[in-house]
Amino acid sequence: MELYIGIMSGTSLDGVDVVLCEIDARSCNLISSLEYPMPLELKTDVLSMIEGKNTLEQVGQIDHRLGLLFTQAVGALLIRENIDASIIKAIGLHGQTLWHEPTGEYPFSMQLGDPNILTVKTGIPVVADFRRKDVALGG
Repeated sequence: MELYIGIMSGTSLDGVDVVLCEIDARSCNLISSLEYPMPLELKTDVLSMIEGKNTLEQVGQIDHRLGLLFTQAVGALLIRENIDASIIKAIGLHGQTLWHEPTGEYPFSMQLGDPNILTVKTGIPVVADFRRKDVALGG
């Protein structure tokens, strides 16, 4: 059995859900979960971005801020469970969805939350950007 972390933040922007799972070839067992709050200022800025009120600089800044938020959420779970990051095999990061249009003329999905920040700050490999591949495959 190996330990993995999954991260998801939904469209309600109320928080970041983090789960710790034990996974092997036959099963996935939930060990622990945590809802980490989304700061109101960041929530407001993401909602403003979704409404199209942003610059490319702001996109980059929010991508970075979300990466830091996801890192804080993972850190909180590891501290609460008294687990060293070195024993986590990998993190699956969905990211924060800004727009999802899988059936348009040019299908796409856009999530933010820089996975590189999470990898560097935790030392744990991160797998991210799931939805774009799903859309590319027709999902």
